[in-house]
Formats: sequence, C-alpha cells, structure tokens
Amino acid sequence: MDSLAVQLIRGTDKPDLIVADNNYYRLYLQSLQSIQRISDSGSSTAGAGFASLKYYGAGMASDVVLDGGIGSAATANHMWFLNTKYMMFRPHADRNFVPIGGERQAINQDAVVKLVGWAGNLTSSGPQFCGVLIA
Repeated sequence: MDSLAVQLIRGTDKPDLIVADNNYYRLYLQSLQSIQRISDSGSSTAGAGFASLKYYGAGMASDVVLDGGIGSAATANHMWFLNTKYMMFRPHADRNFVPIGGERQAINQDAVVKLVGWAGNLTSSGPQFCGVLIA
C-alpha cells in the first residue's frame, strides 16, 4: 500500500478514498487488529474491532471502505486508490432521473409504478492520482 500511495502523490494531490474487495479489506483489518488498543473512552464497556478504517501512510490520510460482502461488484484481490477531488458525476441532460413512459399498475398489488431513467458517466480529470493494487 505504501509503495503505490507514494507513486500517486504530487504536492497536495493524493488519494483520499481506498476501495477494497473482501480479501484486501480483511487483510488490512487483520493487520490493524494485532496492534489495537481496546477501550471505549467515557464508557464502562470495552470495545473491540473497528467501526471505520483509515490509512495513514505515505504522507496521506485516506478512508478505507469495503466494496464487498454479499452481491459485491469488486474484482477479487484488488484495492483502488481514488482521488475524489478529480472525479465528476456527469449525467446526460435528457436522462437525469426523469420519468419514462406512463404509469404501470401491477395486477397483484395496490400500487402504481413509474420507470425512472438515468444515463451518464463517472469521469476523472486526474487519473494519474488514482491507482490499483492487485495481488
């Protein structure tokens, strides 16, 4: 993780989001658990594990999130380092969550359904600040 992170930094531009598959997320989580301090400040209960993860390395602080679990779309053994400052959500002008067609009624329920259409892309103007760690 450190060697990839170092390659993606230029000045203040650096990845701020790391998306991991099940395997890499579990490996990162387990590497942190061995050095974990068990406490819950201000409470009489002890806590174990982590509610959220961050990566502090190579002069940066990034959130580490899991794109895994049931129904995962993540490719196995991949970890994506993303700089969200350069990522844009660009919907099509005519398909930005607009209704399509008329109302439809189901025969087995008391409900009316309307289709909603969307088209567009997630684009990046700084792909040199993003990277993929592959096993």
